[in-house]
Order: sequence, then structure tokens, then C-alpha cells
Amino acid sequence: MVVIGKMNQLEITHISKQGLHLEDPLSQESVFLPLPSTSTEYALGDELTVFVYLDNKDALLASVEAPFALLDEFALVRIVEVQ
Repeated sequence: MVVIGKMNQLEITHISKQGLHLEDPLSQESVFLPLPSTSTEYALGDELTVFVYLDNKDALLASVEAPFALLDEFALVRIVEVQ
């Protein structure tokens, strides 16, 4: 099962010009990893550890970069600008 806000181990099921299509082998849930966040060569069947989040249209997206804090965690961050 893909958990939003956490790191997930997902398998590459399709590679396109826009990015990688990932899937959880157990639940068959699909997540998209956009190309700008990938700089390495990947092959079908490779497993990646990715952070899963929702975009502004509630679509599942993935990132290879981990955030400062995951779901149900706390992190001390510095404010750099206030508008």
C-alpha cells in the first residue's frame, strides 16, 4: 500500500519521456515520478525508494528527495522569508 507523506519502495513499470511510472507490487497502486527529479538511468523492474505526495490536483506524485520531516514527524526549520 502506498502511504502518502512517507518513503515508499516502488517498482518501475513504465518509462516515458515525461518520467517514470511506479507501482506498489502488493496493492498495484500507481505513482508518477517526473523526469526533472531523476538524473540516473533506470530500467523496468528496478525498485526505488521515493517520497509520495499529492499535487494540486490530488494526483499521486513521487520524489527521490526526502523531505525534512515525514508524516507524523516534526522538524525544526529556519524561516528565511515572510511576505
